[in-house]
Amino acid sequence: MKNTHDRKAKLNIFKIGDKVLMIREYFDLHKTAKLLSRYTGPYEIVKTNPEFNCYQLKDIQTGKTLN
Repeated sequence: MKNTHDRKAKLNIFKIGDKVLMIREYFDLHKTAKLLSRYTGPYEIVKTNPEFNCYQLKDIQTGKTLN
């Protein structure tokens, strides 16, 4: 089963200027998780590091860069 998934999985490669959404890894414990959005954003990719597949993001609405 894992081999089938690995063969069909695609690596997403983004470019500078692409707009993306980020998956929330955690939820506030005081709220029901199924009522919250799974994504935050939109963000714009400002800088890429293809060696480690890392991206620096900027919040489009506030203009702040995420570390």
